[in-house]
Amino acid sequence: MNATENQSDFVYTITVEGHGDYPTEKLLENPDILVSGAADEASNNQWEYYVNMIHEVDDFIGDLITAVDRRGEDTIIVFFGDHLPTMGLTDADMKSGDIFKTKYITWNNMGLAKKDADLTAYQLLAHITDQAGIHEGTMFRYHQTQTASETYLSGLEDLQYDLLYGKRYTYGGEDRYPASDLVMDVEDVTVSSVRKNTSNNTLTVYGANFTKNTKIFVNGNKVPTTFLTSNLITTSLDNVQNGDTITVNILGSKSLLLRAGTGEVVYEDPDIVPETEDPTEIPDTTATEMKNTETESSETKNSETESSEMKNTETEGSETGSSETTSKADSSAVTSRAASDSNN
Repeated sequence: MNATENQSDFVYTITVEGHGDYPTEKLLENPDILVSGAADEASNNQWEYYVNMIHEVDDFIGDLITAVDRRGEDTIIVFFGDHLPTMGLTDADMKSGDIFKTKYITWNNMGLAKKDADLTAYQLLAHITDQAGIHEGTMFRYHQTQTASETYLSGLEDLQYDLLYGKRYTYGGEDRYPASDLVMDVEDVTVSSVRKNTSNNTLTVYGANFTKNTKIFVNGNKVPTTFLTSNLITTSLDNVQNGDTITVNILGSKSLLLRAGTGEVVYEDPDIVPETEDPTEIPDTTATEMKNTETESSETKNSETESSEMKNTETEGSETGSSETTSKADSSAVTSRAASDSNN
């Protein structure tokens, strides 16, 4: 409500604390309200549980009204129940004489006067908004203006059929509210990683936005899941094997899918060593590499031989050079001697 300044809000909230089933065994150690006088001990426990849960809901209602009133914004709060507790009640047990009647109460900080009315559940909201001067919406306007009409109920059936299944004559043939795929919850539930814990034989799944209704799926099959936090859930290692695909989903009663999770993780058991190839079987590519290596080795030997021959040639060349030098020296000596002899 604080996020929508300068705008009216409609908030519909359901509390389930007082809802059944009601345990036949005693669960509350120190209940605020004690119950006795039922048919048997099991019934006493059921009624004691129920009235204490309703007592806590009553405390919650008080806290809610205080918090809303503190905000200082014009507000109407309506409280109602859609059925009585399912514990074998009959019309004879009810002050109203009808097990299909429940009480509703209203609170407002707008100065609206109290106004009692015997209403059906589908009339309640239109009645409250009429008091607040709100007359928007096809169904609201119908209830607010046609309740006293002799054709009210038959006209209501026609209007409902036209809007839901008919040709939408009410809106000139236009389908203003086409069906859409409903997605439960607010944020995506995701899985990011998994971890093996051998000490307690569990697989821990890490992710985001987990709830108590989040379940682990292994290869598309649900497995028993333990909720720890909004980021951690676990299952037994007996439910997974190396290579399994791990996903998560949010389920309702009777395992009804409420929201599919996003992402998946393939479990790789860290204790399993990958198999290696048989070293005795050498693939063709390895044989080719070996041949190439042998060829390179042969070329290397040839290069070494050529290098050795080149060194020998250089050595011989060096010796030839020395001989030539000696020959020149000898020639000079001969020439010198000849010149000497000529002078003599």
